[in-house]
Amino acid sequence: MIIQPMPFCYAIVQQAALAATGVVQPNFQIDNDADFYLTEIRASFIKAAAFTTGGIMMQIQTQSGNLFSNGAINLLSFASGNQLPGYGMPIKFDTPIMIPASTSVQVQITNNDALVLASVQVQFWGFKVEPRNVR
Repeated sequence: MIIQPMPFCYAIVQQAALAATGVVQPNFQIDNDADFYLTEIRASFIKAAAFTTGGIMMQIQTQSGNLFSNGAINLLSFASGNQLPGYGMPIKFDTPIMIPASTSVQVQITNNDALVLASVQVQFWGFKVEPRNVR
């Protein structure tokens, strides 16, 4: 049984040494014990040098193909990082986005910069709510 609602974070595995123009797809799955209500997305990165030609782009969709945006979002618009002191305001949703239990979430991160990205991590914050049909 899950305490209602239970704060929770799905953090994708930290992606290390993402090459220039490199792409990673660190997908994750919502646990089968509860639906997940997404309230904010946070991100952090470490880069050895200043950005030269581009940003870090991210696209998110569920296994059913539902996109979270009509195009990739630049993590530099909300991520915290060693090259952007003072940044780091998460994307917050006024109305939580319900992602059903056992749903696979597909994340694609692209380094559009000409230099290697030392590491990047994206965190999906919200709360778990046990589905009503479980009891």
